[in-house]
Amino acid sequence: MKIKKIEIKGFRGIKNLLELNLNSKSCLLFGENGSGKSSITDAIEWFYHDRIEHLSSEEIDRKGGVTAIRNINIPDNEISYVSLNFSDCSYDAQKGINSKLQPVLNNQSDQFKQYIAQSRKENLILRYADLTRFIFATKKERLDEILNIIGLDNVLKVRETLKKVKNEIDKRIKIKNFDNEISRREGEILEKLGERVVDDSSFIKAINNTVSPLGLSPITSITEIDNLLNALKTIDDTPLIKKLNYLEQNKNTIMSIKDKIMEMNKKYADYFSIYNEILRNVELLKQLALEKLWQYGVDVIKKGIWQENRCPLCFQDKNREDLIKELQEHLMEVAKVKKKKERLEDCKSEIRNYLQNIRVDLSSIEKSEYFNLEEFKHLKEFKEIIDKLLEEFNEQIEKDFLKSEQIKPLKDLQCSEDIFNQPIQFCENKYKELQNQMKGGKTSEVYSKIELSRERFKEIRRLKKEKKLLESYSKSMALIYNEFIKNLKVELDQFIKMFSDKINEYYSYMHPGENVSDIKIKLIEEEDNLKGLTIEYNFHNNSAAPPQKYLSESHLNSLGIALFLTSVGVFNRINKFFILDDVISSFDTEHRKRLGDLLLEKFKDYQIIILTHEQDWFTYMKNAVKGKNWYINIIKWSEENGAYLEPTLID
Repeated sequence: MKIKKIEIKGFRGIKNLLELNLNSKSCLLFGENGSGKSSITDAIEWFYHDRIEHLSSEEIDRKGGVTAIRNINIPDNEISYVSLNFSDCSYDAQKGINSKLQPVLNNQSDQFKQYIAQSRKENLILRYADLTRFIFATKKERLDEILNIIGLDNVLKVRETLKKVKNEIDKRIKIKNFDNEISRREGEILEKLGERVVDDSSFIKAINNTVSPLGLSPITSITEIDNLLNALKTIDDTPLIKKLNYLEQNKNTIMSIKDKIMEMNKKYADYFSIYNEILRNVELLKQLALEKLWQYGVDVIKKGIWQENRCPLCFQDKNREDLIKELQEHLMEVAKVKKKKERLEDCKSEIRNYLQNIRVDLSSIEKSEYFNLEEFKHLKEFKEIIDKLLEEFNEQIEKDFLKSEQIKPLKDLQCSEDIFNQPIQFCENKYKELQNQMKGGKTSEVYSKIELSRERFKEIRRLKKEKKLLESYSKSMALIYNEFIKNLKVELDQFIKMFSDKINEYYSYMHPGENVSDIKIKLIEEEDNLKGLTIEYNFHNNSAAPPQKYLSESHLNSLGIALFLTSVGVFNRINKFFILDDVISSFDTEHRKRLGDLLLEKFKDYQIIILTHEQDWFTYMKNAVKGKNWYINIIKWSEENGAYLEPTLID
């Protein structure tokens, strides 16, 4: 897509109609400072983005600078507008804004809306103030910008989802403690049947060995256990057997709760340590609160909204580059704090999972008809104690370090072994007492052993099935995640290499034979996580990073132009034009010529729109493009007409 015609009226410094009949040709415009040439750039930026970035500030307005768009000398009944005609006329549109600052657009087609949405991801405009924005950005900002442009930001969201799902499955496996729970139930069956049971056949064998002294026929499958129990039920001890089962089950549950609380204690100890590490450092707390302010300050300076060599907050004298560097250092410290905060949140999440699982265990004790009986009051007392303990843990992890709230150390929350030992001992003693009350003697004893063992074996089968399922999920997610990461890294490495090669090519073209070479964009990774991008280069045969460490302002600006031109070639899929608005102010004569030659040699298939106030470069470029079918003109300004183009001989 190229531009055939630009019409602007009543926009910024342009009062009367300004027409650029480009016919898809490249354009070279000269204008003194204040002549209004940047109003052309502003108009095109607003056409595509509904805002003008350098006018989007608290002092002007937070709506993209709309209050500064209309030329102050046009009548209220006139519309300020920019009209673009393209090489494909179906995208032609006039976009305006009336005196009430309401937008007016004459192309409402879905095709045009899709075009605008796609164009917003492309690099169309480069101003002098934007030259080093990417270079001075943080590592994370650079990564986010590249990923967003190439469409990998959504891919990374998928990666994070895969990782999160796998981690949640692994946490669940850990909290469930399957091996320990299965081993405990196997121990109970061993105690009842006198044999170790590991599968269906060994369980059937153990039951047959138990009933053989009674002269009963052996069973061949688990489904026959019900018939066997009916044969054993000669005397009705069912109520006692149910109580025995309840006691065995609760003994097992209490032991499981004990294990989970021990594990939760370890996690809380980590939580307490990280929480207090953050809490002790008041400055870190302040930095968290100031993060958005500092980031906004960096953005305001980088985008050229604030161009003075003083702080925009305190107004003290400060070099802009030094101020950016200082703010970015503060933001790096904030990143460290946020990392600790993330670790704290991970600990909190695991503690919550333990709390939830322990509450599920407690509910199984409470659900029985026996729970409120006086003879089982010890179990009720145990549940009340643990409920209070869980509430205490929950209260501590919900405290806010930003409010300087203190949390209790683990020693103030830990409960003694007796809290668990007493109800376990009660279950064991009560079990023996009820066994002695059974009327059926040996037959009832065998019935009780088989009934209880069957319940435990059911639980073992359920736990093994759940464990196998979760481990299968975890393994599958690990395979998917690892393959995803491997392919992502290969694709990203290839792209970064190609991107780096182009930047190096363009930079070397502008600075041949100088002591800066082999410029590379490099990924910063940490445990499969992409943390950012850095820019490395050879400086006098020594590896260095970042660019601002050794490079001069002129060299940094050249690097900024190389980055922009590379992104145009790599990312711009729809539009075959771009605008350079006064980008060579810090260049000497030789490097200005080299930039011009680079544009003409490497981007001859593009429509290039150059605006400059540098007379020498304008003269050089005018001679360089002679015979190449460029549109060349001079823009001037008067109080009567605003910005206007000098009439050409053809006109």
